[in-house]
This record gives sequence, C-alpha cells and structure tokens, in this order.
Amino acid sequence: MSLQCACAEGAYRADGAPGAPCDECPEGAICDGNASLPFPTDGRWLDTSVTRNADSGALEARHIGDAPACPYARRCPGVVSDADRACFASPAALAACGGAASASLCADGSGGPLCGVCASDHFSDHNYGEVSNAPWCA
Repeated sequence: MSLQCACAEGAYRADGAPGAPCDECPEGAICDGNASLPFPTDGRWLDTSVTRNADSGALEARHIGDAPACPYARRCPGVVSDADRACFASPAALAACGGAASASLCADGSGGPLCGVCASDHFSDHNYGEVSNAPWCA
C-alpha cells in the first residue's frame, strides 16, 4: 500500500479520493490507476456495488477480495466496451452508470453474482454454460 495523489496503474482505492493509500489490484481484475476502480477480465466477475460512507458521505465502491473466475466463463465477458470501461473511471461514474455496469459484466440473458442467474425467458445449458432464449422455458 502506498500513499500518493493518484494511484498508479495496477492499484486503486475504493473511494477514489486523492492522497489516500492505494490498494493492489485484485487478482482477475484490471486497474487503470488514478481514481479508476477495478474491473474484471474475461471469464471473471466482480461485485460492482457502490455505497455512501456513513462518516464522510463519500461514494465508495465495494470491492472485497479478488475477481473470482465464473463457473461458466462464457457468461462473464469482462468489460468489453469503452462505455463499460468509463463506468469504472471513479466511484461517482460507477454510481451514475447504476445497474448498467453490473448488467454489462454478464452475457445477454444472464446476471447476478458470477453471472449465474438466467433471465426469466432464458435457460442454461449446464454442459456448456450457455444461456439460450427459450420463451417456453421460464
């Protein structure tokens, strides 16, 4: 952990505030440095919750532990677009993206922790981890 004005690449702080200690990037995540937050690599998932610190009132991202591997890696494409990546520029950016950042971390038709929940109009092929659209299978 090092104290600096902005975090270097490979480090982050949950509150994005300058001058506070930086933490090492979680395993399975990418940290761009500055005020940006970790985001998962392909095949990994990361909790993208944002909360408000009760003492300071500042927004903080809740990144606890590493970015675990998804049981069905195809459901966890990681951050694939510049728009998704922009959501991780700071805790405020993540809050502004709302649920869109979390939803975009999972392949279409899946969501939730480790992208393990299928949408109501989809089903899972447990042999391959693919989620398929099947209106007849709610």
